[in-house]
Amino acid sequence: MQLGDKKPSQLLHEMQDLSFGKIEESVLRMLWFQRLPITTQQILSASTNKLASLALTADKIAEVSGVGTCVNSVEVESARLNKLEAQISELTSAVQQVQSNCKRFRNASPHRRYRTRFSSLNRSFCWYHSKFGKKAHKCVAPCDFSENNGASVSVFPANRSDKCNRSALKLVAANGSSISTFGIKNKCLDLGFGRLFNWNFIVADVSRPILGADFLERYGLLVDIKNKKWIDVERNRTTRGHLSFGSSLGITVLSGDTQFHKLLSKFPNLTNPSLNIVPKSHGTTHCILTKGPPVFSRARRLTPEKLKAVKTEFKNLVAQGICRPSKSPWASPIHLVPKKTEWRICGDYRRINAVTEPGRYPLPHIEDFASELCGKTVFSKLDLKRGYYQIPVEPEDVQKTAQITQCGLYEFLCMPFGLRNAAQTFQRFLDDILRDLNCFAYLDDILIASIDHASHYRDLEQVFQRLNEKGLVLNIEKCIFGADKLPFLGCEASKDGISPSKEKVESLVNYPQPQDVSALRRFLAMLNFYRRFLPNAAEIQRILYDPVKGKKKRDKTTIDWSEAAVQAFQTCKNSIAQAALLAHPNSEAKLSLVVDASNTGIAGTLQQTYLKNTQPLAFFSRKLTPAESRYSTYDRELLAVYSSIKHFRHFLEGRDFIIYTDHKPLTFAFQQMGDKTSPRHQRHLEFISQFGTDIRYISGIQNTVADALSRIDEIGIPSEIYYEEIARAQTDDEELLTLQGAHSNLVFKTISLEPHGTPLHCNVSTGNIRPYVLKAFQTTIINAIHSLAHSVTKATDNAVKQLFVWKSLKKDCTEFCKRCMPCQKSKVSRHVKSPKDDFSLPSVRFSHIHLDVVGPLPPSKGYRYCLTAVDGFTRWPEVFPIIDQTANTIAETFYSGWISRSGVPEVVTTDQGRNFESDLFLSFTKYLGISKIRTAAYNPAANGMVERFHRQLKASLMCRLGSTERWVQQLPTILLGIRTAFKEDINASSAELVYGFNLRLPGQFLQDNSVKTEPSEFLGLLRQHFRDLRPVAASSHSSAKIFVYKELANCSHVFVRRDAVRRPLQQPYDGSFPVLQRKAKDYKIQVKDKPIWISINRLKLVFGFKEPCASVSTCKSSASIPTNEPSASSTASASLPASSSTYTTRFGRKVRFLQPVKYRPSDSGGGDYCGVVRTVSS
Repeated sequence: MQLGDKKPSQLLHEMQDLSFGKIEESVLRMLWFQRLPITTQQILSASTNKLASLALTADKIAEVSGVGTCVNSVEVESARLNKLEAQISELTSAVQQVQSNCKRFRNASPHRRYRTRFSSLNRSFCWYHSKFGKKAHKCVAPCDFSENNGASVSVFPANRSDKCNRSALKLVAANGSSISTFGIKNKCLDLGFGRLFNWNFIVADVSRPILGADFLERYGLLVDIKNKKWIDVERNRTTRGHLSFGSSLGITVLSGDTQFHKLLSKFPNLTNPSLNIVPKSHGTTHCILTKGPPVFSRARRLTPEKLKAVKTEFKNLVAQGICRPSKSPWASPIHLVPKKTEWRICGDYRRINAVTEPGRYPLPHIEDFASELCGKTVFSKLDLKRGYYQIPVEPEDVQKTAQITQCGLYEFLCMPFGLRNAAQTFQRFLDDILRDLNCFAYLDDILIASIDHASHYRDLEQVFQRLNEKGLVLNIEKCIFGADKLPFLGCEASKDGISPSKEKVESLVNYPQPQDVSALRRFLAMLNFYRRFLPNAAEIQRILYDPVKGKKKRDKTTIDWSEAAVQAFQTCKNSIAQAALLAHPNSEAKLSLVVDASNTGIAGTLQQTYLKNTQPLAFFSRKLTPAESRYSTYDRELLAVYSSIKHFRHFLEGRDFIIYTDHKPLTFAFQQMGDKTSPRHQRHLEFISQFGTDIRYISGIQNTVADALSRIDEIGIPSEIYYEEIARAQTDDEELLTLQGAHSNLVFKTISLEPHGTPLHCNVSTGNIRPYVLKAFQTTIINAIHSLAHSVTKATDNAVKQLFVWKSLKKDCTEFCKRCMPCQKSKVSRHVKSPKDDFSLPSVRFSHIHLDVVGPLPPSKGYRYCLTAVDGFTRWPEVFPIIDQTANTIAETFYSGWISRSGVPEVVTTDQGRNFESDLFLSFTKYLGISKIRTAAYNPAANGMVERFHRQLKASLMCRLGSTERWVQQLPTILLGIRTAFKEDINASSAELVYGFNLRLPGQFLQDNSVKTEPSEFLGLLRQHFRDLRPVAASSHSSAKIFVYKELANCSHVFVRRDAVRRPLQQPYDGSFPVLQRKAKDYKIQVKDKPIWISINRLKLVFGFKEPCASVSTCKSSASIPTNEPSASSTASASLPASSSTYTTRFGRKVRFLQPVKYRPSDSGGGDYCGVVRTVSS
């Protein structure tokens, strides 16, 4: 409330009426004094009289001084004097117009005056404002009366270049017409007060600049019309100007005329779009807790357009006190984000964010805004503009916000964009402001929902008041007031429930088919934002996740779209277009959880029943992992209940609900005895019992909601054969005309197809009507018949031959069956068995060690595993009982048990166990100078020496133990027997090769002590004996015939045999996988973007790929063991066994073995070799 054109006494009476006697006289006196002119305040400040007498004195002072207001614009004395004459003429015309109006008013009758007075009023005014106008002391709703004292915002006229960039903001004049705007322009004004006034003006389609109420309030300026002066209240200074008259536009940014817009007009600072930040005092500050030294970066070069925007923005921010020039050791580059009409400058604080301690203040869950909307019918949405600048940065952390640009280094006094924990700080700020109000705030978006319009008006007024007190500004373009439904956080909220936003749905429906992995991931991310609205989401999207599985971030790999993937993509778009409407949670409704499971997925639906009306609250579905897909039906259904409750636990905790399932045995889950359930069952049931135990059966027909979510069992329907298209294609086929000639034994007959009567040529020579099929349709025909049962080539050929006819039919059927991918992955014709290769023999004892782990075994003295080690030279075995098989335990045991007694080996061969592949064990071997090689997966023959020892060890333990609980005590005895046992392949025992003589066994009483030698002589003989020792290759007793696919040497893709335990009806081969590199015994293939070495014995070539094999490198295998080779089998000798190689037994006999070899690639990886190769099996 301001003085305006009222007397001081009238202002005092109005303030007393509004206070209702609840404000103390001293407070009222201070408020009244603040609204009086400066000269009047100075005169009355010395008086101690009561307010009534002071009001009369102030009236007299006003009459004497003649101070008034009502100004349109003021220009300083420095304006051009040549305008004075024009202004005088305008003043004269204005006085004449006022005199003529007064004359007409005097001549009118009192009745006429009364009618004229009321005819100008809006009929929506209350009686008090209709009679007394702005002097009314009382108002009764509904009333649309509001004072208009001129422009509420400051505007600047647009020039021709400004009008090229039209802004979405619209200003509204007093007469209701809209005024176009063209962005923001910063101006620095000199009004003669000895200081500059920096302000962001709205560039608008007006004829002259206008200083609005926002500018005057910000800098505390008053206008003295009587004395033609500006008054600076803050510094108590004045400057003289002169008057000029013009029409008042009454410019504002509010275009609506509802009661909510009129309420907002009472808070003009909330809608000021000029981006002039006025920080207010509050208790929230932003702290940046970092560790380590300062981080910095160099300034990024910018284009001239961006550099101009940066200079302008930082100039404005410095003028408003948001930032300042800096000398900070911290420096972060800037990043420009394009907006509709401007560039948004944001600091690239990634380096400083990496060393900033994360904040723990919680952000609201984006789905929680609908939890309190039950029964609400009126909704409003508020969007804040640049609220971050209302939060100051802690003084000691200001230097950390420094941003480096081409135009300087600046640090922020207020919280900038891009900092870690900035969102948490702003959320804390909003929560402190709006905590006890009826609204939901998620960062800069605020939702107000009320039962009716009256309560909504009160809720909005409270929110406006709080936001205005803290200096926040609304983005009026994005605000919605008093709507029955509105978009909020990507959803559309109404009194009936929430659904996906129509704009987002439309963008997803029109989303083009992605061409690379990154675009497909973007589509799936947008789609899964609405996953709770989508039943059957897991099954619908299952095919689309296959191309992105295992890919790297921002992968631009091109996607090869199959027909099934294209159909799945279209189904996903249809599902979001038909997304369900989710009801608002009602605390009085009964809850129920409907679950279901299939072979590949589980699903659940949370729903509520109120007044016999069942409504869905949310959907849940997910794909089963490979391990979960092998569960039994009972286990999968129990997993569906467990996972659904875990997902909806925030809904179900503390509420009574019913679980519905179509698997009847699950209803008796809590009646089973504890000893009959597995540990996993017990864990799941224990968790479920924390929420509820009421599980009821519902038939699959009635379980339509959840059953539609995860049911994936589909009936396979053969491909359709389009005879109409075949008939049309036969019209001009030359091959058909040749077959119809005299030299062909085929008898053709023309059949007319309904309904169009298209002629179809068929062969009837065999008694069956067999249509002639052109080359374009032959593959479709074969696929339609072969896919019925994926029969063998002969059966498929006979079936097609009985129904159709064309040239080379048998050859085409054979080739199709050979290339059928499901048949190749599911049918095993013959496994690959490559020829045996040998390791390079070690040169000295204990230089090549084979390691492995046995277990888990029955617990004995706390031990459940054994670390086994065998020396490749002497075959000396060691077995160390261990508690667990972690990498730490294995490294310690190997060091203390083997290395401490036998020294550090040169080479260690292990399998691909996680303990041997861990960083700890790799660092351990690298530190000791050990070259570690590993076998290929599921290829135990590559480490056959220790694997064969395991079989002997386990057999010995089973033989010695009636009970297996004391196997630790039996290990020393068993090892003694194995070490002293004679081995034919090395023609000695392990102990003899280690010690030079065999060990004395229990019960051995007789020994020859006749030979007496001196220690020095014995030492020399012993050394000579060990120098004469030569290593012998390990023997092999395999009788499997050697077979290698001939095409493996040139194929581009292969299948990999699944050697792990397969579930029923699981295909024996996985793939196909591209080949990257070849060796004699191993192939490097790409599995999920990861290169893996696989033994050739597990591979099967893929027919049907046409890729050239030039990109596949072929490596020659070396006879020596390389240091960094990934596979032990790759280190074996790659040479073919000589046809004349022989084996000498311990008795001196020379034995030769002949083994047929179908194919064996040469060292170079190319060429064919057929025939019989002589190999020696030692």
